[in-house]
Amino acid sequence: MKKIETFPTIIYDFYNGHIDNDDIINKLSKEKLREHTALSSIEDLHVKEGFEGLFSWFDECLEEVRQDKQYDCDRLTISSSWCNKQYAKSGMFHAPHKHSMSMWSGVYYCTTGSATCFQDPVSQRTEAQIEVLQHNFTPFEYIEAIPGRLIIFPSWMFHSTQRTVDDMDRWSIAFNT
Repeated sequence: MKKIETFPTIIYDFYNGHIDNDDIINKLSKEKLREHTALSSIEDLHVKEGFEGLFSWFDECLEEVRQDKQYDCDRLTISSSWCNKQYAKSGMFHAPHKHSMSMWSGVYYCTTGSATCFQDPVSQRTEAQIEVLQHNFTPFEYIEAIPGRLIIFPSWMFHSTQRTVDDMDRWSIAFNT
């Protein structure tokens, strides 16, 4: 586990090079998808046959987060999960959003592709304040999509993806706790 200290919070960063992403993508390609600015699966993946090993690893990562945060609870439990797909060179993207009714969220990258962009929550509060610029300030944190990478972040953080211009489809799996 690595910690990406950004804005006033931490994004947890994990990597597992032993996952067969081609097999995962093959399974994901059979899911029914709905379209918005990208494509997302409809049914929860964490309760489906064939994804047990992947979600078992997610659970291990969530346990590391729980221990690091010293939460007084038995565990963090995945309550919803889905896949996201952006077609190659399609310009598809995920508009800025956050995940309501959740504590922590995660994104697992099955492929490379557009980065996940997190927006500094402070930049959302400057409308009624005088903004004093800092020389080292940047209102965004970009997390590169690397196959085998899992990031876990507070669900209240606004995040998005850039438009897909790559030569291959971008696949990821997301979840909430």
